[in-house]
Amino acid sequence: MDVDKSGPKRLKLTKMGGLLILGWTLFLALLLTWNLVQIKKSVEKEALTVLRMTVDRDLAFRAWATKHGGVYVPVGPAAEPNPYLAHIKDRDVTTTEAGQLTLFNPAYIMRQIYADDFATGGIYGRLTSLQPLNPINSPDAWETAALRMFAEQEKSEDYSEITLFMGEPSIRLIRPFYVEEGCLKCHYEQGYQPGDVVGGISTSRPLSPYLAVARSRQISLLGGYGVIWLVGLAGIGAFIRRVKLTTKGLEENEIRQRAMVEAIPDMLFRYSSEGTYLDAEIKDYSHFRQLLEKRGERGGIIGRRITDILPQETAARLLAAIEKVVNTGRMEVLEHQYTLDGQDHRFEERLVLESDGDKEVVSIVRDITAQKELEEKLRRLSFRDGLTGLYNRHYFQNELARLNKSGEYPISVIYADINGLKQINDNLGHSTGDLVLQACADILKKSLREQDILARVGGDEFVALLPKTDKDEADKIVARIRHNVADYLKKDDSLPLGLAVGAAATKQAGEDLQDIYKRADREMYKRKPTEPRL
Repeated sequence: MDVDKSGPKRLKLTKMGGLLILGWTLFLALLLTWNLVQIKKSVEKEALTVLRMTVDRDLAFRAWATKHGGVYVPVGPAAEPNPYLAHIKDRDVTTTEAGQLTLFNPAYIMRQIYADDFATGGIYGRLTSLQPLNPINSPDAWETAALRMFAEQEKSEDYSEITLFMGEPSIRLIRPFYVEEGCLKCHYEQGYQPGDVVGGISTSRPLSPYLAVARSRQISLLGGYGVIWLVGLAGIGAFIRRVKLTTKGLEENEIRQRAMVEAIPDMLFRYSSEGTYLDAEIKDYSHFRQLLEKRGERGGIIGRRITDILPQETAARLLAAIEKVVNTGRMEVLEHQYTLDGQDHRFEERLVLESDGDKEVVSIVRDITAQKELEEKLRRLSFRDGLTGLYNRHYFQNELARLNKSGEYPISVIYADINGLKQINDNLGHSTGDLVLQACADILKKSLREQDILARVGGDEFVALLPKTDKDEADKIVARIRHNVADYLKKDDSLPLGLAVGAAATKQAGEDLQDIYKRADREMYKRKPTEPRL
């Protein structure tokens, strides 16, 4: 019973489609996640770049102020003398035009600039130190850890980190600054030497504006990825439909091919170049199957060598044909003969190269037993007379030529002719004439020996070739023919049956049988007037 395999195949395709969708989704999800992270890192990097640019600007200004030893500004509410610079002799001066002036050192200048900038919504920043002159510049915990790290390292550019600052996520940057000659004007009492880490510029900026930009970019990216995902799903769906249609077509083609193979009575084999059975399609009712079972090969032939299955001579011929097909690429045709239950069976095998790579050979084996029997029957019929079953003129001529060369001397020829067959056909009908022909043929076969060759060579003419028979023996056979005709007429004289018979024999070896044939014909005609009816 055939099993429908389309269900499992459809389930397999559905599973494949699900796996493709899952794989496509996971791939886009991983790619999207990476892009989202990159967007976040990008805006964080933008924020850090802004802080570094700010620090670069501030350090440039501080270097200018340090180079000039500070700046004197008029004393006022926003410019009170710095009590932490009281040890400086010229901290406060009085001029005739500007009045009282006080010294702003670089640190004091930077602290005021940062305070004014932050008050107007700018970047928070300040100078800080582990040994500040002004306690207001004392570092917080994050700045303390960074300054200690700078002190332990020989040289550091800066240190940044995203952390909470003033209650919200912020990016913080601190860059160390090192003692220069101009710094000692204010910090010589602290024991610093040029090159020491005197402190750092600490800046911070909330991440919320940058995160808002990141979210906007991420939302746009999500939309784009959503469209790509849907396009991919559509592509997967189209691919699965195409595969289903292709698979359906292949299944239908396979069913048709299988039906054709089942309908064809031929057997199919596939051999390796070494002569191993790789595949076989053998009908259960075939003679080859019966032959295998007769030889005890019930376990199958796949994977076994030809020499293990077939008779030695047949296997050798088949292996030679396989080798020739592999080497030349041309088709080979073989005929095999096996005997099963005393009966000969004939098979025709056609071998072709299946592929150049694996050097495998495919063959179609057809049982031609019936064909050969038919051919033999046709061959026999081609030498037989359809009415009497005797050999015909063509066969007689071949045998005459053969015996002319065979040396089976002496050879005799008996020529017989039916008397009045034309009148019988004209007066009594051809059906009666056919009965007369058949009766005469039976009498002649009965009168001759088994080794003699009897043929109907004309409408009413019969000739017999008698190998190794001299004239005396031929005359005895002629006498037997006449006796059998007379005996037939005694039992049944309803048919107007009559034969004129003549015989001739070779007198010496090498005599042409055509001459003997003509002499027998003449002997028959000599008797025809005197033997109108026997």
